[in-house]
Amino acid sequence: MTDYKDILTAAVQNEMKVVGEKTALKIARSVEGVSVNDQGEVTNFSGEGPETLSDLVEAYTDFSPVSKHLIKREVDVLFENNPALEKPEIIS
Repeated sequence: MTDYKDILTAAVQNEMKVVGEKTALKIARSVEGVSVNDQGEVTNFSGEGPETLSDLVEAYTDFSPVSKHLIKREVDVLFENNPALEKPEIIS
């Protein structure tokens, strides 16, 4: 079963391909309450999943406006396959 850690990880790993590993990890680690290992896996986060994902998307979008659309495309299928998870408005 997919959870928000999986969705956050998908977002980080997608950005690692787009903006580069170091930059993507630095941005992800700047989001309060998000812990990410060197492979881009979110190992822990505090707060609610939708809000944390919104914060992460905002951080990437501040760096590169196209990131919001790329992350949306990457995680849409995860939300479609897990309708019980709330999708944040920023990527709706």
